[in-house]
Amino acid sequence: MRTSRRISLLRRVSVLALAIGCLTGCGGEQGDLAVAGKVTLDGAPVPQGTIVLSSGGAAATGAIENGRFQIAAEKGLAPGTYHVRIVAYELTGKQVPDNEFPDRTIPERRQIIPERYNDQSELQVNVAADTASSLEFALESK
Repeated sequence: MRTSRRISLLRRVSVLALAIGCLTGCGGEQGDLAVAGKVTLDGAPVPQGTIVLSSGGAAATGAIENGRFQIAAEKGLAPGTYHVRIVAYELTGKQVPDNEFPDRTIPERRQIIPERYNDQSELQVNVAADTASSLEFALESK
């Protein structure tokens, strides 16, 4: 008798959880925006890199390819102001020890984006429905 009550209770809780999930929806929150734009360094498109937009606990990242980036709505952001961090590396042509496997070497790379745009970035952007697809970051190395 107790077992059938537990099973019945478990079924009710499962149905309730499923109903709540359907009512609240799946995927991104309503209002999330796809974000896209371009990134240049000294007037030239950044060849490859990553852009991170964050605000409090919310963050979204996008790959930069040939100066362009996009973040899909599923990973997108609600309208608001975001802190921007941009990173991009180039290979130096040298080999350096691998920190994970000291008996191996890996290609050395160096950050080409000044710290004021990445680790110490003060860049901010306001993401709004009318500007989310036209963000531009014109970075300068000096």
